[in-house]
This record gives sequence, C-alpha cells and structure tokens, in this order.
Amino acid sequence: MPHEGKETRSSSMMIVIGSGGHTKEMLSLISFLGSQYTPRYYIMANTDQMSNDKVTEFESSKKNKENSQHKIYRIPRSREVRQSWLTSIWTTLVAIIYAFPLVFYINPRIILCNGPGTCIPLCFAGLLLKIFTFGKTQMIYVESICRVETLSLSAKLLYYIVDHMFVQWPSLQQQYPRTKYIGRIV
Repeated sequence: MPHEGKETRSSSMMIVIGSGGHTKEMLSLISFLGSQYTPRYYIMANTDQMSNDKVTEFESSKKNKENSQHKIYRIPRSREVRQSWLTSIWTTLVAIIYAFPLVFYINPRIILCNGPGTCIPLCFAGLLLKIFTFGKTQMIYVESICRVETLSLSAKLLYYIVDHMFVQWPSLQQQYPRTKYIGRIV
C-alpha cells in the first residue's frame, strides 16, 4: 500500500524473452513484480511461438488480470541454435535493424533480460537510448541459474553495458566483481 502523500509512479518495462528455460526463469522472476511495473513490453524472437503462448498465459492469469497492460513484439532471432558463428553476424545485423527502432519507439524505463541472444541488439539499442535520454533507461541483466562457473556469452558481451548484472551463485560474483550476487531467485 502506498504511503499517504506519495504517489506510486509506473515504470514501463521491456522484458526480453528467450526460448525454453530463459522464458521459464523470466516469468518466474517477473511474477514477483508489483503493479507499478507497467506497461510491460515483451520482446521475443519471431520463431518462438511457445514463449508467446507462455507470456499470454502468464498475463491472463488471475493474479495479473488487474494490471494486464502489456504488449508482445517479435523481432528476428540474432542466432538460431547450432547456427554457425559466421552466418550469425548477418542475422544479428538483421535483428539490430528491427531492435533499434523498436527500443526507441517503446522508450522503456527498464530493460530486463536474462541471457537469450535476442537481448544483445536490444541492449545495444538501450545503451543509445540511455545516452540520448540522459540515463532514463536502466538495463538489468539477470544471469541464468544454470551459469555456475562462468558468465554466458550474452552476459560477457553486456558486462560493461548494463547498469546492473545479477548472478545467482557467489562464485560468479567473486570472479566478476561488477556483478551483484542475489542468491537463487528462480
């Protein structure tokens, strides 16, 4: 319940959804967010129908009905599973072409991601948005629970770009001092 005399401001949130375990972890994470994190903009790969269904189900669940102000956007995947690194350069460039205008159009207060490759172009667009809006956009990266010994490639690429990087294992925080250890959250 908000304190008397203080208004509760909403914060628009761009949530990057990956496939499989990334989707499950992200939905588990955001299930604890309050109603002030609205509207929510879900961004996912255009080839990921399962995540689309999971987000739709999550948003239509009973506990989220009262603040179900959300929209789903789809962009090309930066890199398909087992795609060669060489050809992923091209597909990442295509994803960037879609990501930059989308991030600037949505203009989110928070970009939340947990490691799918789709987050790379979105976070680089978020960095430019942050520069142009004088720091209004905050980027938060939550490393997957399965990353125990090293950061994922996405986390390594975004290590110095995101505002906050959270890890779920103390050994990762010791190895990467810019991260914040928050314990197991999913």
